Amino acid sequence: MSLTFALQSLLARHEAYVLEAEEERRQMASSIGKLECDKKELEAANARTIAENRDLLDQLEDMNNMVMTSDAQIVNLNAALESSRKEIERVTVAAAKATRLEAQLAAMDTEQATLNEKLTATEEDHRTTLERWREAERNISALHEQIDRIEAEAKDQ
Repeated sequence: MSLTFALQSLLARHEAYVLEAEEERRQMASSIGKLECDKKELEAANARTIAENRDLLDQLEDMNNMVMTSDAQIVNLNAALESSRKEIERVTVAAAKATRLEAQLAAMDTEQATLNEKLTATEEDHRTTLERWREAERNISALHEQIDRIEAEAKDQ
């Protein structure tokens, strides 16, 4: 009996171990299934993240290209601006010179007008002086004639 009891006890323990092992195997199979499902979800999330990162990298590359293009445009615009500033400075200097020359020309025109007036006045003075001189010569000639007549009359008397 004791052998049977020992065997029954051993058999019961074996069956308990088998049931326990079966339960552990089911739990492990369930856990493995859940882990495989989690793994697939993580792989899908990882693939989405990789695709998103590639899109972001492409966008970053595009933006870097735009920045480089913008930098080149800025350099070109700065060069054009500097060229325009130099041209404005050149034109400003030329305008100031033109203004000075116009003022000099106006002064010369005024001086020419004054000189023309003086010339006209001088010519008029010369003409009137010449007329007075001719008149004086005529008067002198007339006076000489009168003197000659008076002398001739005085001789006759």
